[in-house]
Amino acid sequence: MNIKSIYIILALAISNLVNAEVCELPDQFKGKIDTFIIKPEVSCGANIFINTMPLSLGAKAKLAKKDQNNLALLGRVAYEELSDMFEKSKIDIKIEEIKIKNRDKKDINLRHYTGTDTKKIIMYVHGGGWSRGSLKTHDQLCREISKRTGYSVFAVDYRLAPENPYPAGLNDVEDAFEWVLENKGKNVKVLVSGDSAGGNLSTALAIKRIEAQQKAPDGLLLLYPALDLQIPEKTEDRNADGYFLTRSSVNNYIKGYLGKDFKEQAKNQKVSPILASSETLKALPPTLIIAAEFDPLTAYSKEFTEKAKAAGAKNINFELAEKTIHIFAQYPDLFKEAEQALDLLARTAKDF
Repeated sequence: MNIKSIYIILALAISNLVNAEVCELPDQFKGKIDTFIIKPEVSCGANIFINTMPLSLGAKAKLAKKDQNNLALLGRVAYEELSDMFEKSKIDIKIEEIKIKNRDKKDINLRHYTGTDTKKIIMYVHGGGWSRGSLKTHDQLCREISKRTGYSVFAVDYRLAPENPYPAGLNDVEDAFEWVLENKGKNVKVLVSGDSAGGNLSTALAIKRIEAQQKAPDGLLLLYPALDLQIPEKTEDRNADGYFLTRSSVNNYIKGYLGKDFKEQAKNQKVSPILASSETLKALPPTLIIAAEFDPLTAYSKEFTEKAKAAGAKNINFELAEKTIHIFAQYPDLFKEAEQALDLLARTAKDF
């Protein structure tokens, strides 16, 4: 037995002593991963995801006849493979596909998940680093939100970077919001929800509308949002590496979204909501932020919440999902923490 094998056995033994959970690989991964090393600080779902996510890069095979040097395209295909891997128990719900025009006369695809409660509507903005993600990757999550709240959910398929840098994605989100207000939102509260980059766009939408003195969302439901796009020169964040989303990958997403002038662009409060003025933050609609304990974006969510409260925001709440990682709410079949988070999101939506 070599030194590496001894180390692996010891690591697994120590991990299992610290973490009482037994992480059993799904059948589809058995035989593909020889050694499953457990991180004792995170829960079973996070361990499985961290260890199996690289297998999604098998998407490269699907690009054999395409441009494999196109990292954005590769990332998009890989992200959709994650959905195929981890979205299993989809809720049966009536869906309507809608196509609208944005301000540039280009198509925006919306997917309407039909709810039973007509008191409110939720517009959902998917994550994916502003460069990936789609109606497909967030289909299960939108079904879950619609089922748990009873409300209709309108998912937005906005333009992606780097082909369409800022402000294209934000403009599409605002155009979709205006369409929902005009066509579905009469005498109905319209909440906006989003995860990661979608949480950034959701918050930026609210800030943009408040500044322009236009109708803003009636509430924000944010899952591990990106609220500060200023790239730090260095970081001592313990979550910067090792938990799926890394500080390095965040930086690359930001550069792709904002283009060559990313440093200057990031100083805009419609890009980095954490920079919004006190007056704007005070006017924020009721807001729920759910963050993951092991996520490089979490510190900024905490800071944003504290800053908004200090400015006088009346109803902004931060909740931390412990022992889990960025993306967890998207896969309730894998992450047990998703159940509690989505239930909280649904209860909060009804209170807004």
